[in-house]
Amino acid sequence: MNDLFEFYLKSEFQKREIIDYERGFAQGFQRGEKSGEAKKAREIAVRLKNMGMNVAFIAKALKVSEVQVDAWLNDELASVETSVGEPVP
Repeated sequence: MNDLFEFYLKSEFQKREIIDYERGFAQGFQRGEKSGEAKKAREIAVRLKNMGMNVAFIAKALKVSEVQVDAWLNDELASVETSVGEPVP
């Protein structure tokens, strides 16, 4: 009887591990997906700004706030400024 109980506990523990693994995988996938979407939106924002679009238009097109667009554009400007003058490998 004790062996049966131990088998049951082990089986339940393994089921819980599988459920936890699947949940973690799904959460990680969702985070990666959101991160990729944000990266793409930032790239589009920079491209639209380079085409002469204003921040309000870009924010509306991407369904984000103007503050977010400004942050993306400022980050892009900062990365361009730091790369100027650096030797090209």
